[in-house]
Amino acid sequence: MSAVPAILICTDAVKTNCNLVWEATGRGPNTFSVPLVAADNEEATYETTPTHWLAQDMSATAELAITWLATTDGDLPQISGVWGVDGVISAEDAMAACGGGNLQVYSAGGLVEGNAAIEWRDAILAGRNLKLRPDEPV
Repeated sequence: MSAVPAILICTDAVKTNCNLVWEATGRGPNTFSVPLVAADNEEATYETTPTHWLAQDMSATAELAITWLATTDGDLPQISGVWGVDGVISAEDAMAACGGGNLQVYSAGGLVEGNAAIEWRDAILAGRNLKLRPDEPV
């Protein structure tokens, strides 16, 4: 199976529940862990509250990318448990977190690696008027 690089962006308001969805599918916890801020926020620092969160999987499969795209339209993936049972997020909360524009999924056919992967990520962020939040100074 070939790799289909994927970038996922969720709003700050649904980060916790998106992480719970990905955890329920065995891909978490804390899948959405890279803080994003508005691209035009020249004063952003490592302390700036993120507006969005990024997850990036450069080795996703086509099936995973399709599954993730479907979640944005309310089609939740199969999980080993049951949505809403034994600490798993409910289907209603999962669909609310992933739908309504709260979650965006981007994928690229073919291999994207090295500088091309960084440029692809940055182009997607720029198209959403977002950028990586600056790192804490060392």
